[in-house]
Amino acid sequence: MRQKIIEIKMFDGSVFRFPNATWQKAFLIKYGDRLNEAILAFKEATKNFFDAKLVPTKFGTAIPWEENAPTGPTFFRNHAELGREVMYVCIRAALMGIILSEQTGGKAAVIGISKEGKLVEYTKNGKREITLPRAEQEDEC
Repeated sequence: MRQKIIEIKMFDGSVFRFPNATWQKAFLIKYGDRLNEAILAFKEATKNFFDAKLVPTKFGTAIPWEENAPTGPTFFRNHAELGREVMYVCIRAALMGIILSEQTGGKAAVIGISKEGKLVEYTKNGKREITLPRAEQEDEC
């Protein structure tokens, strides 16, 4: 059974729809435990980027709309259109985890850092916190 695509009503009245089920799955994997909070944060971030006429990048910076070419649009009519760019930055690690896991039969791992500064592994089935063994000597990496 196919899962219904979530629709998010943005602050300007436009409606953001995930472009496909994989994007939605990545969003649910990353934020499922705090979904309502994540949706509100997404809407607020999108509004702020829209008002400033900026596009977020995967490098953690933002660029003016007109500098988004040739890889993306240089004008957005509403929050929902810009929302796709904002959402990609938010779910990129989880999205890559799903795609790589599906392509490699679960052998690939995508690691991210949570807001709390903890390591998180993303797979097609979910996310889990990773604890690394501590170095026995101070000079070990």
